[in-house]
Amino acid sequence: NDGWLAPGEAGYPYVTTGTTERGLAYNPLTDHLYLVSRANVGGDALNIRILDKNTGADLGGLNKGSGIISGGTFAINTVRVGADGAIYVANLSTAMSGSLPFKVYRWANESATPTVAFSGAPLAGARLGDSTDVIGSGSSTLMVAGYGSAPSVSGNNGYAVIDLTAGTATHVSFGTPPNAGDFRLGITFGSSSSHVLGAQTAGPGLPTTVRNTSFSGSTGTLIGSILLPGSNVQVVMDYAEIAGIPFLATHSIGDSTVRIWDISDPNNPVLYARGNNTS
Repeated sequence: NDGWLAPGEAGYPYVTTGTTERGLAYNPLTDHLYLVSRANVGGDALNIRILDKNTGADLGGLNKGSGIISGGTFAINTVRVGADGAIYVANLSTAMSGSLPFKVYRWANESATPTVAFSGAPLAGARLGDSTDVIGSGSSTLMVAGYGSAPSVSGNNGYAVIDLTAGTATHVSFGTPPNAGDFRLGITFGSSSSHVLGAQTAGPGLPTTVRNTSFSGSTGTLIGSILLPGSNVQVVMDYAEIAGIPFLATHSIGDSTVRIWDISDPNNPVLYARGNNTS
């Protein structure tokens, strides 16, 4: 055993074989990982654990405050980290409203008490919170979150951009395509804070379609669609430019494989590296 977490492993009751673990993020300032789990552990279903990135060892949990984290279909769902090391955890709202808002909590550091960075409904009635990403630091920090296709709400083929300092959100709308829910299960900022890529899962045996977009204010523009070859359904994880080369990381639902794609030519993505994360 290499020390990494496995469902049911002694000492790690918050890791299950269910769908209660949906958020994982890395903090380059602390060299730690953060895991969000809704598993009920001793009557507490708000688990935000700090992990050693190499061994998976549990280093403790984030302070959850007193009654600060509340509401939502799931009170916690995804976690992301800003360039300044601030930690952001978002809930899931399956039909946003004033009484069921999308919420984002902020920890300035691992020892901090959380604050509510955002609470609202960027697109009333829509599902939001399955996929999120964060870019920037300090007062320039933005979050992007993709809508789901159900409930059927006009505008759910786009995404929400949230100013995490001002506590405001902008609904970014498109023509068609993108299609409803195209950013639900995977979304990432690209080369700038106005560049967003996302993908909904396709059927088995079909290529994954990544929507490559930009936005200005509330207006979104579809730059193009990137077709990732292969029979396994892939979900967008992250984007990075290394030595001037744009790379896109994906995770396969079918075989738990992480793939790194060189998308220098969006019309001809090249598989750069791959590895199975259960090996």
